[in-house]
Amino acid sequence: MDIKYFRKMFPDLCVQKIKTRYVEPRKAIEEKVMAIVETMGTGLVWYYYSKKSITIYTSMKMKEWLQQVKVGGMLVDPNTGKQCTVTSEPFIVCGSLCIRVDFSGYPEAYDCSYFIKP
Repeated sequence: MDIKYFRKMFPDLCVQKIKTRYVEPRKAIEEKVMAIVETMGTGLVWYYYSKKSITIYTSMKMKEWLQQVKVGGMLVDPNTGKQCTVTSEPFIVCGSLCIRVDFSGYPEAYDCSYFIKP
């Protein structure tokens, strides 16, 4: 993924590149990435892992948004204007932070950045 894609939505985007000693399982990498993001005090936008290399995209804008979103809270779909209820804590899917939301009985998972205005 190109950094220009994320810069539009997250102008304060920071990129960290990390090397590991050996190839690790996905779950271990996710735990490591979340620990790094938490230690840095930022929010995870996206991460990529290939062989022994990890690239992590973080933003304070994402962290601020994540602090406002709570289970049971309401969000508005930026495309349709419909309201939805947050039904889960953020979790990682394919390198992105996602949340589960419920649109009047239709639960779905969305990338967190979908709800953030550029």
